[in-house]
Amino acid sequence: MPHPFSLLRHLFLSLLLLFPLGELQAQTDSLRQVGVSIIKNFFDTYTAKDYRPYNPMKSESVEADTLRQVWRVVVNESFASQKLTPEVLKNIRKSVKNLLPLEMKDWELELFSNKGKRLEDLIPNELRDGKKDESRLWNKTDHAGRPWVQNVSRPYKISRGLDGRHLFIWPSHGIYYKEGIWKWQRPALYCSREDLLTQSFVYPFLFPMLENAGAVVGCPRERDIQPLMALVDNDASAGVNGKYRETSARHATAWKTPDEVKGFKAPEAEMTDTVFPFSEGTCRMAQTQSDTEDVSRVEWIPNIPEAGKYAVYVSYSSLPQSVDDAHYSVFHRGGRTDFLVNQQMGGGTWTYLGTFDFAPGTSEQGKVVLTNESRHRGVVTADAVRFGGGMSQHVRGGAATTSCKPRFLEAARYHNAFSGIPNSLVNTSEGTNDYADDLRTRGRSLNFLSGSSAFQPGIDGAGIPFELSLALHTDAGVRNDLSVYGSLSISTTTCPDGTEFFPSGVSRMASLDFSTLLLNNLSEDLTKKFGVNWTRRESWDRNYAETRIPDVPSAILELLSHQNFTDMRYAHDPHFKFWAARSIYKTILRTVAAMHGKHNSVIQPLPPQQFSALFSPNEEEIVLNWQPQPDEEEPSAMPQAYVLYTSVNGSGFDNGKNIGHATEYRFTPEADKLYAFRVTAVNEGGESFPSETLTAYKSPKPGAPRVLLVNNFTRLSGPEYVQNTDSLGFLLDKDYGVPYLYNTSFCGRQQNFSPHLSVHSNAGDSGDELIGMVFGGNTFDYPLRHAAYVLGEGNRYKEFSFCSTSTDAFCRLHSLSDYRVIDWICGQQHDSPQNLVPAPIFNEKTEAQLSRYLAGGGSLLLSGNYLGRDASQNEVHREFAKNKLKYVPGGTLPTDSLSSIQGLGTEFHLRQAPDRNHYKPQSLDILNPAGEGTFTPLIYNNGRSAAIAHKPRSGGQVVALGFPIEAVATDKEKSLLLRSLIHFLAQP
Repeated sequence: MPHPFSLLRHLFLSLLLLFPLGELQAQTDSLRQVGVSIIKNFFDTYTAKDYRPYNPMKSESVEADTLRQVWRVVVNESFASQKLTPEVLKNIRKSVKNLLPLEMKDWELELFSNKGKRLEDLIPNELRDGKKDESRLWNKTDHAGRPWVQNVSRPYKISRGLDGRHLFIWPSHGIYYKEGIWKWQRPALYCSREDLLTQSFVYPFLFPMLENAGAVVGCPRERDIQPLMALVDNDASAGVNGKYRETSARHATAWKTPDEVKGFKAPEAEMTDTVFPFSEGTCRMAQTQSDTEDVSRVEWIPNIPEAGKYAVYVSYSSLPQSVDDAHYSVFHRGGRTDFLVNQQMGGGTWTYLGTFDFAPGTSEQGKVVLTNESRHRGVVTADAVRFGGGMSQHVRGGAATTSCKPRFLEAARYHNAFSGIPNSLVNTSEGTNDYADDLRTRGRSLNFLSGSSAFQPGIDGAGIPFELSLALHTDAGVRNDLSVYGSLSISTTTCPDGTEFFPSGVSRMASLDFSTLLLNNLSEDLTKKFGVNWTRRESWDRNYAETRIPDVPSAILELLSHQNFTDMRYAHDPHFKFWAARSIYKTILRTVAAMHGKHNSVIQPLPPQQFSALFSPNEEEIVLNWQPQPDEEEPSAMPQAYVLYTSVNGSGFDNGKNIGHATEYRFTPEADKLYAFRVTAVNEGGESFPSETLTAYKSPKPGAPRVLLVNNFTRLSGPEYVQNTDSLGFLLDKDYGVPYLYNTSFCGRQQNFSPHLSVHSNAGDSGDELIGMVFGGNTFDYPLRHAAYVLGEGNRYKEFSFCSTSTDAFCRLHSLSDYRVIDWICGQQHDSPQNLVPAPIFNEKTEAQLSRYLAGGGSLLLSGNYLGRDASQNEVHREFAKNKLKYVPGGTLPTDSLSSIQGLGTEFHLRQAPDRNHYKPQSLDILNPAGEGTFTPLIYNNGRSAAIAHKPRSGGQVVALGFPIEAVATDKEKSLLLRSLIHFLAQP
């Protein structure tokens, strides 16, 4: 084939024979101008499906190299930030070729970004057809030793997940100090602030997913929402908030204080920028011992302020002789969980072990123990142990007090100061600009903690091998058409000094790969899951502190717009939070694997479903059944085994038992023990979130009637909203929704409901009166709670046996005649327009099962604050409620107008506020009796009917409550109410 230059010369000579030289030049210039015009018009009118950049896509320059027969096109940032694949570039070239004159169809098209990068180079390695860019991979660089922390009580192994990988992730902003006051970094819009909103994705969802996949996750902000704290330290005679105790076996090595080694000492008062807790105390040290019978121990026994969940953090010093397998044990309400901590890294900061249930006060069953047992010769060190996140301690500048907020709401600047990060990396502006300090310290703390590791060689630091970082943000922007504003990502491939590689030698283009894949996958995953066009915005390559400073591949993900109402409708919904976090987790997993040359990652399963815990016919065994939940988009996410977690008589859950791949498990219960069960699915990629919690109890009384507890409360949702021509926004006082477990993202009630959206309007403005409040949600353990209420403290009342089931498993039961009473627990179940996932109280299957049960003479208890409203939604439900359940809806009452429920010879007070473990219904239903033999056993304190009771002589008894049992204020009152109702229904 002739060289292109030869062809060009032949054309030129031919034209020279036909035209004078001047005419030839004019003809060539004219042709070039036509080509430039065609190409410019193509790029300036180009659109990409499902891509909406802020600025239009266009070319910045088009140049013709007639000698090489090449078009050189430089595109703007918006064009370069779209989803680029080999196919996209191929189609662009093909389209341009088809538009050009015949004389120019064979010219090459070179495409460059406005930063001078070939568009081919902007395609992530994982989307390329051919050879990968090796400079973006770790290749042989890896951490070869033990991870920082390893849970050795975990009953399964992870081989194709994130086991042993270390990730550094944080949720955007927090409260900070400026000019004499404490301020939030982002505005109060649609009942939240970015400072609060991003945490609600990261802490309850993303962190557990990554840790369930085996990762060790670091964070420059406090992750525990527990506002209480107990700190136990060797440098306080009273241990500060508990007991510090050392013991040594007869021949064991004694503990001593090493010379010139600094340790933690709790601040005596509030912290300032001149207080450095990890430099003002001491630590303790012991030589290691391989004989498990002859070891020394340190025990930290906290005085837990009140019962609840507390994160456990240990601290120590990393010395030249430190070992990689320091043995820690956490004793908690569920038993004992063992960890190996690699003390060769991470000295002088807080090391997170996990979050556990603790009883209040001081107990030998609530403590942390460290021994000097090890496989290696060397030393272990012991310093302070912290239980819980605690409250703010930092006093700044002219502020008279701390922020007075839980520590998890504060900016990274203050948490890093409390966590041993050097002052030069925290107080970078010498106290003049906390906002800038906060931005910088997030990445700088990562570099310090990861310094000296395989991924940051030659840099002094704590040696923790963090290899990837992510900052999760939301940003501003509105769509007047009420469509989704969408997601954007950011990376930094070139630093201001021109640096294009990390200290490890890996190209900073690895950050662009990670950032782009986060965006691509998130848009695709959310679009498929929710049937909405989740807008993909730009993948920026810009100079941002959170992507410039980290010395490992890093990205910022602007998940959505907190200023756009439609985005916030999704953002407030727990289902959206879960699936957004799952998309991010999957991209992290695949990015980490690919950078190490692996492409066989396995996605952790979804939680098991159709769960039941029922007695065998002779009541000798409890039979647990469940089914896997397929992930339609991820074939690898199927379970290979299951883990059963058990709690007995109100204790915490144990470490779990791997029961293999079977979906049924039988065991013989002991009488008079209240069992609780939850199941997770596991595979080579990790562990799922847990199933709902079910329960079983075998009465010691022979022939005790059985009660079947059915958990019909599966709803998760965001708050109620209004969307019309006059108003747009969220109505927290009508229904704040149903969080997954809990929610801390509300700042206050919406005040401006203007539907006229613009970037500079006040639409969505909200208050701050709810900041710091924990709103209880769906804890998915209501059968356990109901059984415990009936049994009373210490299982005092033993008249009944209990078993339980989920609603989907209930609909598959063939025989219901063994159950004297069914407790149909509806809680806040409600088929509301605000739900992203439907949550009806009634459907065809449940109505058929309940009708069959009542026709056979069964006794049914229903409770929930939407029983009336859901029955009113269509004629079928309304007739079912009237004819089978014997009630008709009578309206709704706001709970703020009510104080109690009266009946059964007493008064039951209503809960007045939510907390971490309890939701508060914001409205209750009036249920009026329907039909002969039906009456009102309970009334609200305003005299309206709170419940109906139907007790015919022929069986088929019903009690329906227009409120959930959980709306009652105290456990004692709940116990009396529920026990009375069960007794009433159980009588012949």
